[in-house]
Amino acid sequence: MPLEEYYGYKKTTAIPNSGYSFLGWYGSCSGNLFDIIVEPSKAADCKFNQLPMPPATITGKVFNDFNGNGIRDSNEPGLPNWAVTSNVLVNNNDKDLKGNTYNRTTKTINTGDYVLGVCNPQKEANGQYNATDLQKCLTLPGWYTVAIEQKDGWTSTTPNPFEKFDLNASISAANTIDYESYADLEFGVFNGYLLKAAVPANGTIVSADSKINCSATSKVCQAGFPAKSVVTLKATPANGYLFSQWGGSCLGTNSTLILTMDASKSCSATFLKSVILNVGINSGDNKMNMNTIVSQPTGISCSAGGIVAPDCKEEYPLNQSVILTAKPSTGYVFKSWSGACAGNIPTTTVKMDVAKTCAANFSPAFNLTVSKTGNGTITGTGVNCGTDCSESLAANTNLTLTATPSNGYYFSNWTGACSGATLTCTVTMNQAEAVTAVFKPLVAKEFSSSTLDFSVSSGRFSRRNCATRETEVCLPTSCQLDKSGSHLNGYKETQFSMNNQGNGSGVNISSGETCSKLKVEVCARAASTVRAWYKGSITIYGLCK
Repeated sequence: MPLEEYYGYKKTTAIPNSGYSFLGWYGSCSGNLFDIIVEPSKAADCKFNQLPMPPATITGKVFNDFNGNGIRDSNEPGLPNWAVTSNVLVNNNDKDLKGNTYNRTTKTINTGDYVLGVCNPQKEANGQYNATDLQKCLTLPGWYTVAIEQKDGWTSTTPNPFEKFDLNASISAANTIDYESYADLEFGVFNGYLLKAAVPANGTIVSADSKINCSATSKVCQAGFPAKSVVTLKATPANGYLFSQWGGSCLGTNSTLILTMDASKSCSATFLKSVILNVGINSGDNKMNMNTIVSQPTGISCSAGGIVAPDCKEEYPLNQSVILTAKPSTGYVFKSWSGACAGNIPTTTVKMDVAKTCAANFSPAFNLTVSKTGNGTITGTGVNCGTDCSESLAANTNLTLTATPSNGYYFSNWTGACSGATLTCTVTMNQAEAVTAVFKPLVAKEFSSSTLDFSVSSGRFSRRNCATRETEVCLPTSCQLDKSGSHLNGYKETQFSMNNQGNGSGVNISSGETCSKLKVEVCARAASTVRAWYKGSITIYGLCK
């Protein structure tokens, strides 16, 4: 037992005899580490136990995994010249005593101050390796690894790329330490890249060449492919599910995926619970037509006829909102939705929280054509003529039209499917119909009041005196008053003296459309008091039919 000065303490190392294994300290020392630090006074009394240790054996093979599936098939031979290394893992994890992470791609592990051994079994020409000298390094029970070297262009398929196992030890009745031996720890390598599929829930992932057929029941989920080769994967959902998207090294929402194997890849597929939406069309007759329902998201393009087969059923993810749009063909109009959909607007939204069925109801349609003569407009539901003078209406629809004349015109009468001279008419659409509104211009006519004859005294020294008279003019019932055209007519002074100044001023139309009260006011002023006489009438205009 060599002793070494260590900051005033002694470092003591246990070195068992050849063929023996260190078992643990006793006397003044304790523990099961090879190296311990003790006080100098105790160092001499430190002793350790050792027991004979027959060799542990690990055997296996490195093989050429032609198909990359991680299983050695009968036609897959061993590979020569691959180094196999046994390493110890300390404290039953993947870190050494200093907390450094074990690098699984290296052949050795750094265990800090406590190097517990590194074994380098001899490789044989046929890929077989036989490590019978592990007693030189496997000194403590615990977790160990056997790993193979990594070579460019090759990919480990199993156990990717090392095997970790628990080396149990026991003391036999003969006071020897017996370690378990391991046989057939096989390592597969593939000259190319690996494609791995995660076992999907509620579906399958299959490659076009069937090398991958991955599902919960058929777990062929790994295969090797040559570098730069092209692989096609197809994700297929189980009944009641829909493909959603790829994950891992694979991206996209198309269930068919094309990959270039420029590296090893791992792919997954997500499937979602689905429900079915059915749609139907009621056209209101038995004639061939192209009434249609389409959806957003796409999937439904359902028609009542035509050369393209209708698609009236689609699966959607649970709770997906689907927008349906009803499109009538020529000669039809949309009337309403029924089933799980409601309303009379062509576009509706249905939430797919359960399987649902919706129907779009159409009706044969007849065309209403509206026209006019003269100036005016005809209005009704869907009609504003002027500009919009036709409408397609469902059979048996009643539509009320209203005629409104423009200024200077009056409504005369309806012709066609409507008749009479009232401003409104109602058309029942049992066939194609045409309606015309006749507007005619109003004729301007003059109407005069009776003659007004009166006098007024002027105010002295330019004071202004006025006098007023009222009269009434009545128009025929076929006329309407044109207020802008009314005026004084023929007011003249009949007698005056000195610088008498007289004038008529204004017409005040106070009320009425048929009979109008009119008031005229005349005023006079002069240098002295004089009397002036006025005589004349008032003219108004009427717009008459």
